[in-house]
Amino acid sequence: MVDYKNHPNQGKRVFGRGDLKVVLLLLLNEQPRHGYDLIKGLKEKFNGFYSPSPGSIYPLLQLLEDQRHVTHTKEGRKKVFSITKEGQTYLEEHQDSDPIMTRLNMFKTSNVEEITIIRDEIQSVSEELFKVGRQSMMDEEKKAAFLQLLKDTKQQLAQLSDGKEKKSN
Repeated sequence: MVDYKNHPNQGKRVFGRGDLKVVLLLLLNEQPRHGYDLIKGLKEKFNGFYSPSPGSIYPLLQLLEDQRHVTHTKEGRKKVFSITKEGQTYLEEHQDSDPIMTRLNMFKTSNVEEITIIRDEIQSVSEELFKVGRQSMMDEEKKAAFLQLLKDTKQQLAQLSDGKEKKSN
């Protein structure tokens, strides 16, 4: 049985805490926006490959407000956020060195069709891996062959990733 509490990918996020701060300020520097409009703007900036949840955006907006980088006004039931002078200063000082800006720029220059094809293939292979993995548990020979396939694949991926051959665990 897999110990998911101690799994190596447990708790990994697409972005670390606060990584989106500069991108939110960048969007607010364009125009005042409410939370869901910011989510939509982020999805557009990442060509549909990343769409944050409200649970990650609203606490960050509150943090930015606490830091005096943004302020809000009420329009009906919605809060409309605007960047402050302090927020503009922070944005100017951090937008070139922020790691998320590198990722954002990558999405601007990426071929969306190629990314979609690769993502779909990864998903398809992942589904097959889980299916075959479950089936191999009933047969020791298949299980051994499947584990070897996983080790070989991991090694080949490592070679593609950094050009070096790595020993699999």
